[in-house]
Amino acid sequence: MISVIIVTYNSRGHIGRCLESLKASGAEIVVVDNASKDGTADLVRQAFPTVKLMAASRNLGFAAAANLGARNSSGTALLFLNPDVVCRGSLEPLEQALESSQDIVAVASRLVDSEGRTQIGFNVRRLPTPAALIFEILLLNRLFPHNPVNRNYRCLDLDYEHPGEVEQPAGACLLVRRNSFESCGSFDERFFPLWFEDVDLCLRLRRQGGKILFWPLVTFRHAGGHSLE
Repeated sequence: MISVIIVTYNSRGHIGRCLESLKASGAEIVVVDNASKDGTADLVRQAFPTVKLMAASRNLGFAAAANLGARNSSGTALLFLNPDVVCRGSLEPLEQALESSQDIVAVASRLVDSEGRTQIGFNVRRLPTPAALIFEILLLNRLFPHNPVNRNYRCLDLDYEHPGEVEQPAGACLLVRRNSFESCGSFDERFFPLWFEDVDLCLRLRRQGGKILFWPLVTFRHAGGHSLE
C-alpha cells in the first residue's frame, strides 16, 4: 500500500488540486503543514476530512516534516509529493515498478508542466560533482545552460521516453520503499529549511545498493520546476 506524504507551507493555492487528484487513488494521504499563515491547514481540514492532517506549531523544515509524516503513515511504500503536483492517473504502475525487483528502492514519475512538456533538466539529474556545484554557485549554468558540465548534471542526454535507472530524480514526486527509507536513516533533518535533502537521500539509498528508476509511463503535472529543452 502507498502512503502519500505531502509537506505544505503556505500552499493554499495548490493543495486543493493536489488532494483532489488523489481522491480515487486509494492511497493513505498524510499532510504535514509547516505552520502556514495562509489557511492551508484549515482548507485541508474542511475540504478533505479523510486526509490525515498534522499541523505543526512552527516551521519544521521539509526534511523533519516529511519524516514526521512518514512515521505517522502505514504504507509499505512512501510517495513524497510536493503540494504543487497533480496526479494524472493511477498510482498503481509506480507501485508495480517498485515491486518488480527487491533491488529497486525508489521510483520517480515523469513531471510535466501545464502544457504537458516534460520538465527536462529538473525531472532527473545526476548526483552533483564538485564541478557541477561550482557552476551552480557561480551562476554559470544560467548564463550557459547547455555547457557540458550542466548538460551532464541535468541529464540533458537522457532518453525521457523510456524507463531506466537514474541517480537522482526530483523529490517533487518520489516513491520510496519504506524499509529502504528507514534503513538509510530517512531524510537528514540538518537540511533546513529545504534543498538538497532529496539529493542526499538518493545518495544514501544508492550506497545501500539500491536502484532508483525513472518511470515515464506515469505522469504528474508540476507547477514548479523548469525545462532546459
